[in-house]
Amino acid sequence: MSGMFAVLKMFYSLQDSYVSCMLELQRAQAAQRQLQGHVHRHWRVAREAQRETDNAITALEACRVQLVNAIAERDVARAEI
Repeated sequence: MSGMFAVLKMFYSLQDSYVSCMLELQRAQAAQRQLQGHVHRHWRVAREAQRETDNAITALEACRVQLVNAIAERDVARAEI
């Protein structure tokens, strides 16, 4: 009888372990879904910030080209004098 009791006790403890593992897995999956929502929202903001940064880099490159051209024109004007 005690052998059967020991087997039943092990079975129920395994069942409890399985249930607790499944609950923990469900909690982890819920947390993961929540984090994916945060990542998606922040990804949109990051993408918009990247576009703004790219636009600023393009504008700075245009200013640099204008400056280089102005310096080249100045050097040509000085050489003619």
